Amino acid sequence: MSKEKPIQESYMRVEKQIRGTFESEASEESFSLQEKARIGVIGVSDGAGVSFVVLSLAKAISDCGLMPAVIELGRGSFYDAIGMDKRFAGRPFFSFHKALREGRKIRNHHNLDEGINWALRGPGESDLRLSTSNMQRMISNMAGDIILCDFSGLHIQGAKEVFILDILKEMDALIVVIDPLPSKLIPAHSELFIIGKELKDVIYVINKNNRGINSNEMMRFLKVKKPILLPLVAQEELYAAEYCCEIAYSNYAVKRVLKPHIREIMKRAIPPEILRF
Repeated sequence: MSKEKPIQESYMRVEKQIRGTFESEASEESFSLQEKARIGVIGVSDGAGVSFVVLSLAKAISDCGLMPAVIELGRGSFYDAIGMDKRFAGRPFFSFHKALREGRKIRNHHNLDEGINWALRGPGESDLRLSTSNMQRMISNMAGDIILCDFSGLHIQGAKEVFILDILKEMDALIVVIDPLPSKLIPAHSELFIIGKELKDVIYVINKNNRGINSNEMMRFLKVKKPILLPLVAQEELYAAEYCCEIAYSNYAVKRVLKPHIREIMKRAIPPEILRF
């Protein structure tokens, strides 16, 4: 089967979601047009690489002929990083975050580009906080086959993020991104303990894996099962991608290094009835 056919079929499914096939407007939260996989991605330290993992997954899923949706529930960075102002030049960019804060409906809205539906924090929205109910509305009403929830900058501990654990428990899969640098690992110990105690079927991704790491010492400290080791990508490749307003995974050199590891994450996180390799 050609690659174009599954992509066309995916677009048709998403267009039906966007147009809406339900006549009732009573409740946005109460409907589901098709089964979706809701995947949460969170880090145990700042700068662990949550957004890098989310973007790589989104591009890889799109390459497989499915329509992923990317939702920024934590700190926003994608709008500038991949040049949304240029990508949406001449066409409207819908702000899901602003609409939710203003009590407006978000169903049937979308920002489609590169085979991905983007629900990002736009200019001036970096500090805009969403309530638990608005986060849930965003996740439930986003058009796409696979919903990728970026929890960058949010932590399970702390009074302000007390609700995060409940939302993470509702994910179909949870990816925890870890920076193996000791000065990042040690402060994250309590966060890792809570995750191991409160959440099930967690996929641990050790990002920035490189030859300088003492693997035995790292694994003794982490005490996690079957982590996926994501190789350290050359920084110049990441800088070049942003200067070109591109997703780094679109770059051949980056994709060649990451592809088998990203595919392993997808196999563990996405049910085979949704995505079969």
